[in-house]
Amino acid sequence: MNKGKTPTKKKSGRAARVRGFSLKPASDGKKRKTNKGNTVNDASKRKQIEEDLRRAKENLEMRAQGRTEELVKLNEELEAEIAERKEAEKRITANNELLRLFSRSLSRKEYLDAVVDLVHTWSGCRCTGIRILDEDARIPYESYTGFSWEFWESENWLSTETDQCVCIRVIKEVPDPQEASVMTPYGSCYSNNTMKFVEGLTKEKKARYRGACVRNRFTSVAVIPVRYQGRILGAIHLADEKEGMVSLKIVEFVELISPLIGEALYRFSIEDQLRRNYEALQRSEKRLSEAQRIANIGNWDWDIRTNELYWSDEIYHIFGLDPQLFGTTYVAFLNYIHPDDREDVKKALREALQGRKPYSIEHRIVLQNGTAKIVHEQGEVTFNDSGEPIRMVGTVQDITERKLVEERLRSSREQLRTLSAHLDTVREQERTSIAREIHDELGQSLTALKMDMSWLRNKYREYEPLSEKTKAMIKLIDSTIRTVKRISSELRPVVLDDLGLIAAIEWQAEEFQKRTGIVCEVNFTPDDIILDRGISTAIFRILQEALTNVIRHAGATKVRVSLEEKDSEILLSVEDNGKGVTEKQITDPKSFGLIGMRERVHFFSGKVRITGARNKGTSLVISIPIEKEADSDGKSL
Repeated sequence: MNKGKTPTKKKSGRAARVRGFSLKPASDGKKRKTNKGNTVNDASKRKQIEEDLRRAKENLEMRAQGRTEELVKLNEELEAEIAERKEAEKRITANNELLRLFSRSLSRKEYLDAVVDLVHTWSGCRCTGIRILDEDARIPYESYTGFSWEFWESENWLSTETDQCVCIRVIKEVPDPQEASVMTPYGSCYSNNTMKFVEGLTKEKKARYRGACVRNRFTSVAVIPVRYQGRILGAIHLADEKEGMVSLKIVEFVELISPLIGEALYRFSIEDQLRRNYEALQRSEKRLSEAQRIANIGNWDWDIRTNELYWSDEIYHIFGLDPQLFGTTYVAFLNYIHPDDREDVKKALREALQGRKPYSIEHRIVLQNGTAKIVHEQGEVTFNDSGEPIRMVGTVQDITERKLVEERLRSSREQLRTLSAHLDTVREQERTSIAREIHDELGQSLTALKMDMSWLRNKYREYEPLSEKTKAMIKLIDSTIRTVKRISSELRPVVLDDLGLIAAIEWQAEEFQKRTGIVCEVNFTPDDIILDRGISTAIFRILQEALTNVIRHAGATKVRVSLEEKDSEILLSVEDNGKGVTEKQITDPKSFGLIGMRERVHFFSGKVRITGARNKGTSLVISIPIEKEADSDGKSL
């Protein structure tokens, strides 16, 4: 039945159905009696039919309205789903694009420029930039678009330690209370009307902002942190002069892609660090190689378990070998050691591996062209938990030139010492000769003059002025004779040559005590020490120098001198109770007296030991080896 039409009877005599109800024939099975009665019944039934039709229409309209509302709702849901799918597709596209950039072999700058272009396109904001937190706690724009040069110049080098602004607080994750209404759970800050936001702040709160965005009339501003594994690496800055350009949807979208950007930045930072480390390693290796070349020293690394031996380039240079043609093994290394030194090297290596002793040895090597070199090797052994040697590292230094220089210096020093000893001998001989001439010639002349003056005095005793004059002259001659004797003794004590070293030391001690008032004790063990002339002279001169130092520097009141012959050595000890010599004075290159002592003793292969204690005195001990002559029975005399 069509909507709005009166129901009609079908040929079958039954009423047609009207959506939910039916019309039955008017006859109740009884025969109508009158036409009037029929008319009344027909009107009543027609009215009932009309009421039923009205109700059916209302019901139909209600169901149509409900269905329409349902269709509208379904359409809205469908539109929302389509929008959501488009947004998801947009996010997927963005993620895919970021992943594509991430996977491409781009530099950090190229990647950030591409990201800025993408975010700029997706957000629709005129200005987009990425700030990166650097090692100096600054947040420069590593890439940006839209911002003026003046804005970049004023805002590029902000410091998270000294400056105040919302960008810094977002990166440091310390927003101010007044920013709570414009913060997202992710930590982003955004405003679509910065002018209104700023107008609502107090003067003190306004001071917490630099105001650069407001001065540049950026009404819409957003700062979204770039994170990686919970750590903020920087921030994305969106800005536009128009209002409403940084909706929450845009901010959340940028927040969604932020971790991908953060992961890429972390990768680039790792790559940059690796590159810097590699470059630093290359520079270090180059400097090491140059240093090894200059010092003629190379390093080696021996894997004892595999017998693999690594040599630095300088070791190949020392051995005169080509790294590409020589297989470095321990056995190959041994073949280049001088045959006379090979066992010493093996022994030193065994002691290092088995006895855990330091490996340090000088030995010769023979190059393929027959040239010999002297090298110094030293190394350290690494042991495992079982105490087995597993690795050994060390150095090889070419010391051939140094050895030659040392030998030349040693030879020159020995020549100088020999010359010095010769000069000492000549000087002693000259002193002896001068002392004898003074003693014999001048002494005899003075004695003769004194005798003549005595004769003259006795001859003219009655002439008093002449007698007094000769008397004074005799006294002057006596004083001169004493001076001559003193000078002669100081040049070369006669007692040293005539009576020996012990008598000379006793005489020197007495003279020292008389002249200075400092007590000087002497002791000899045994009492009859007999030495050759050279050693006796050296010991006596050393004693004289030591006593002179006591007078000049010690401030002592007592000196003990001992001479001892023991175990084929002669020992001289001089000790005082003065203020004590210092280590600086002992090693002073201008202490010529001490240097002279050492040189005298060194000529006889002896040793000198000088020690001092503050306000407790100084001790000088020299030891000189002596050879004893044997008697006819083979016993030492």
